Amino acid sequence: CPIQGIRVSDGLEPGALDFEPDAGEDALGHMVENRRLRAALFEAASAAPLVDVRMKTRAVAVDRGEHGVTVTLDSGAVVTAPLLIAAEGRNSPTREAAGLRVARWTYDNAAIVTSLHHEHPHENIAFEIFYPDGPFAILPLNDDEQGHRSCIVWS
Repeated sequence: CPIQGIRVSDGLEPGALDFEPDAGEDALGHMVENRRLRAALFEAASAAPLVDVRMKTRAVAVDRGEHGVTVTLDSGAVVTAPLLIAAEGRNSPTREAAGLRVARWTYDNAAIVTSLHHEHPHENIAFEIFYPDGPFAILPLNDDEQGHRSCIVWS
């Protein structure tokens, strides 16, 4: 869903910052639901002729050579390829075994994220309200057969 404007406020105080796209731009950004993004990525990877998608398995041994990589999976299968992409998530053992470092920090916050249907159209406007205890956002989603939809992120 394209975001056509962002309204930012400090709690319920009067006055706010309003952001609009510059002339010639169609949106400030887009809201993409995680489930739809994951489905599209999986579909594209599965359809790519030179991609071998392996789900619910993990590498138990990785041998990086001059011309590619050989991986032994926990199923016992051995795979060779010029490139290994380990999309195992934030605690990737393959990334760690390769010695790739990542920056980590803790925000000491939690968030509730949900989507809901509502009566009035959102007009592709995102709202960000900053309260002393944390931000609250209402983000536009594309309408569906049941009506108007938005995502709420309460931190």
